[in-house]
Amino acid sequence: MGLLSVALTGNPNTGKSTIFNELTGAKQKIGNWPGVTVDKKIGYINHAGRAISVVDLPGTYSINSRSPEEKIVENYLMDEKPDIVVNVVDAANIERNLFLTIQLLEQRVPLLLDLNMMDEAKAHGIEISARKLGDFLGMPVVETVGRSRASTQKLLAVFTDTVMSDYTNSDRIEEHIEKIDDIRAQGLEHEAEEEAVIGLRYGLIDDIMTAAVVKGAAKPMLSHKIDRVLAHSVFSLPLLFLMIYGVFEITFYLGSDSRSQICSMDFLARIWPHG
Repeated sequence: MGLLSVALTGNPNTGKSTIFNELTGAKQKIGNWPGVTVDKKIGYINHAGRAISVVDLPGTYSINSRSPEEKIVENYLMDEKPDIVVNVVDAANIERNLFLTIQLLEQRVPLLLDLNMMDEAKAHGIEISARKLGDFLGMPVVETVGRSRASTQKLLAVFTDTVMSDYTNSDRIEEHIEKIDDIRAQGLEHEAEEEAVIGLRYGLIDDIMTAAVVKGAAKPMLSHKIDRVLAHSVFSLPLLFLMIYGVFEITFYLGSDSRSQICSMDFLARIWPHG
């Protein structure tokens, strides 16, 4: 078997580079893409007797070839045609991330969709059916939790077990592409054409969300609970003085300079206004 080539693509801040680092560890080569200062990251790993190269493509929100990052992603996927293209999606912000996914499918790029940060999605009350999402798109879907050895091993197993040539766009995606082709054939002005195409994409994203995603009530986060107490209109001020007093007491007992030690009651008298 030859070298298995894998490309990671997705929006910025989806955990894509974290996954790349977890997969490849120290076996990375960092340089620049030809003609630009954008980082080019390539890593290598062996799994189940298979040599794998992983390319961390620049984060991008679309592939309209307007920025260096967009051009790099589009050109690499179209020209190099890696064995597996992993579209890393922030599951907690899946609706926004799907715009790039749809654009890639319009180019008929076979995708392995990685629903990353599934723990955060569930904390926000977002339930995603990987099976329904895969059926809608026609592509395999895997769930991961960012910096996790279990997720890393799951991805490596998927890389070596998945044959992307077995997957093609679903009928629903092909219908969407036909509609876009019809719009482009109408000879509309560029702005009107792009507006119509973007409208189709967001309409398709709405259909995906309806079919595969359920948004419920978000679970209360610990940080939110703490904020409610610390920002309380009644308790916040006493808590502030209590924390200041606590810091003073700690420094008082830990301090070795007797000249800096003052009575705690005198300290409170200075910071607390007299009634």
